[in-house]
Amino acid sequence: MKNFTNLKETDLYKPIYKYFKNLGFNINAEVSGFDVVLTRDDLIYIVEIKLNFNIKLLKQAIEAQKVANFVYVAIPLPKRQKGFNSTIHIAKSLGLGLIIVGKTVQVVLEPEKSLLNKNYRKIKKVKHEVDNRKVDINVGGSNRKKINTVYREKSIQIACHLENKEFSSAKELVKEGCPQETLQILYNNFFGYFERIGRGKYTLSHTGKKMLQENEFEKVVNYYRKHCKKEQDK
Repeated sequence: MKNFTNLKETDLYKPIYKYFKNLGFNINAEVSGFDVVLTRDDLIYIVEIKLNFNIKLLKQAIEAQKVANFVYVAIPLPKRQKGFNSTIHIAKSLGLGLIIVGKTVQVVLEPEKSLLNKNYRKIKKVKHEVDNRKVDINVGGSNRKKINTVYREKSIQIACHLENKEFSSAKELVKEGCPQETLQILYNNFFGYFERIGRGKYTLSHTGKKMLQENEFEKVVNYYRKHCKKEQDK
């Protein structure tokens, strides 16, 4: 990991990812506002990342306890040990696990099972993202960066199917393997990827064409281009 100079929250993500991957967890970053969501054996674990152990981190962790079975907070290795016992005490009193990221990842404190009243609508949303994302490109702790979601993936999938067509209809796109909610995605056009050119006829917009050529979602685009080709070759 980098030195403390210019350290970012995203710098802590890769070591945390490797640590929990080695323990057999399924890992998704930036899910419904949470930095890292870990799943295993039908249990949800959340890791909230910050450069400092502060009130904002604790608030985020408590919100996470309404969704997850277990919650960790992760911070860089402290420059000084003074006051660190208080950090452990506060985390323990709230039932939080504590992860320290330095040259290695050290789990200083394991979390207790969360007993807070659950936000079942948010739990459903988190599970939907975890179960339906196909491509992992997000980095935990990202700020002001576009993230990959199931909805964005489906929009990109439709864009890939339209890429080599003059136009198409939602019905035709669904037949080719696009999601059942294709019509709604085309109509809402949340990312501006599509353009309606007639009744039931859609084509790629300039924004959609530009997105397919840029690097930001290249991994997702390549995945769905291959998926699109397989469907067309059937």
